[in-house]
Amino acid sequence: MTADHMTRPKSIALDFDKTIFGGEFTSADVVEGPPIVGAIEWLREQLSAGVLITIHTCRLTPAYPGTYWNQHMDQPRVRTAITTWLERWLSADEIAALCWWTYPGKPGAQMYLDDKGYYRLKGSDRLV
Repeated sequence: MTADHMTRPKSIALDFDKTIFGGEFTSADVVEGPPIVGAIEWLREQLSAGVLITIHTCRLTPAYPGTYWNQHMDQPRVRTAITTWLERWLSADEIAALCWWTYPGKPGAQMYLDDKGYYRLKGSDRLV
């Protein structure tokens, strides 16, 4: 085992808007615009290293008490829009390796990465 293997998180919860997707948000089921510079290359690197990537986004979060954002759409329709956008840059195998979070709150992961920054759980000592 390499030192990199020992310090690389095994799971990352990755936000979509302004973290991977760099375009403007107009509707939950509309994904038009470029990726964030370097995001696709980084995502490919993580997937090829065996890191479990869970995509989480308010676009896929169902409405729940306290939600102030009212544009939640049909989850399969939104996921199709995001997947179609990803197909421009990732292979079918890379897309198939992604996990999708479709529940309120955040998924379990060792690291959380979004446009506001990142958070590592204890035991994951560096950003990859």
